[in-house]
Amino acid sequence: MAQGASDQRVKNLERRVATVEQILPTLATKADLQAAIAPLATRAEVQAAIAPLATKAEVKAEGEQTRRHFDIVAEGLHADIRMLAEGIVSLHARVDAHHAETTGVLAEHDRRLTRLETSRPKRS
Repeated sequence: MAQGASDQRVKNLERRVATVEQILPTLATKADLQAAIAPLATRAEVQAAIAPLATKAEVKAEGEQTRRHFDIVAEGLHADIRMLAEGIVSLHARVDAHHAETTGVLAEHDRRLTRLETSRPKRS
């Protein structure tokens, strides 16, 4: 290998080592990494925290139970609303009948008053 090529390789290595030396102080040490992970939960702690949580099947079962309950409540409300509607229709019919009767009575009274007023002799 020629002397010039060897010198060039040495210069390249020196430049690369200088670059690495600049980066090294910014990298975390083993102690830094251990200090960073120390407060993190262990696998056993994570599993212990997850254990009491509901499973997918339990959540699905609870959803189905809630749906059945909602359907029952909605069915009851539907029946109550139907009963109220029937009551309102019945009440409306009674009010209409009472109104017709009252209108007829008032019309009869009006005719009687009109007859009385027209049959009375005028005073001079």
